[in-house]
Amino acid sequence: MKEKKITIDGCNLGLYEPYFDCSGFPYQYHTPDGINLDRVTTVLNMELGIMFHGDGSAAEKGTAVHKMLQYYNEKTLDIKKMDDFYKPYLESYKKCVAKNNIKFEYGEVRRFHPAFLYAGTIDFVGTINGKLCVIDYKTGGIYKQHLWQISSYERLLLVQDGNPRERLIMYLSEEGEEAKLIKYDDPNHWPQFLTLLMAYRIKLNEGYLKHKK
Repeated sequence: MKEKKITIDGCNLGLYEPYFDCSGFPYQYHTPDGINLDRVTTVLNMELGIMFHGDGSAAEKGTAVHKMLQYYNEKTLDIKKMDDFYKPYLESYKKCVAKNNIKFEYGEVRRFHPAFLYAGTIDFVGTINGKLCVIDYKTGGIYKQHLWQISSYERLLLVQDGNPRERLIMYLSEEGEEAKLIKYDDPNHWPQFLTLLMAYRIKLNEGYLKHKK
């Protein structure tokens, strides 16, 4: 008897890695054969009307913290060379990891969905108390769009290997206190993200959005 092939969203399981073009702004994801991919954060920001103000320092801080945690997880972080400003975020992370029995497998990977053609960068893939999980780090406040963001990332991993994962957002403390870990497990979050994605594309294609892909 022929073994039935597992598919997710009509797609064969596989490692779907996008090409990342950072030559301009906004940065762009493409499939290996050149098809443009929508960025998860762009879809949510545009569709939910989220505007960011300031000098870009918050984004710069977030990027630096993400890199620091990746180096720490890979055991390549040189703490002696670290800026003291970022040390509380590391302590916040370490406390949360220890308390929740979180184990790192890999992180900071780019993936795309071969059917729905969106992409994103996933911060952390591993386990929590022995269960598979995906985690997104945040250095700012708690916002509702995060639940759709992490749902879209979990789906990218599901298409990769067929394994469901717990979806978590880790809110890091600038004071070094234990990071707040919030689990999002509502199954409606995935179809809701798809609705936002489709609405975004309709507006973009019909000229209601000035944002360029």
